[in-house]
Amino acid sequence: MVCDFESFLTPTGDDNDCDTKTMWVIDEHNVSGFASYRVTDIQQYQTTPYVYSGEHAMEEFYNHIMSESAAISSILGATVPMSSLTKQQRDEYNQASVCGNCHEAFTATNWKTRRHVTSVATIYVTTVI
Repeated sequence: MVCDFESFLTPTGDDNDCDTKTMWVIDEHNVSGFASYRVTDIQQYQTTPYVYSGEHAMEEFYNHIMSESAAISSILGATVPMSSLTKQQRDEYNQASVCGNCHEAFTATNWKTRRHVTSVATIYVTTVI
């Protein structure tokens, strides 16, 4: 998720003890709106920006993020049949000794696996605990 907040500064009006502190808050950020969208290389799961401006912006943001969390959990929880590997993909898989994403070596606790969101084969590390 990419999120951007808009806010305005409001004086706190708390000038008490200014002479005895080395630092004090003079303004606070008040969120007035936000925009967010889902980022992924899988086009069908990308979203257009959701933009909100108005009262209760943080409450709306939390509601939106919880909705996105449910949608993403549904996507990741779906069982998608894997397509068969081509000979080249099988050879790459068999010869791979490090993760293509994080470059970690495969070990007894870091296994080779394939991406499960789509049927496209991508080799990466799965850590077994």
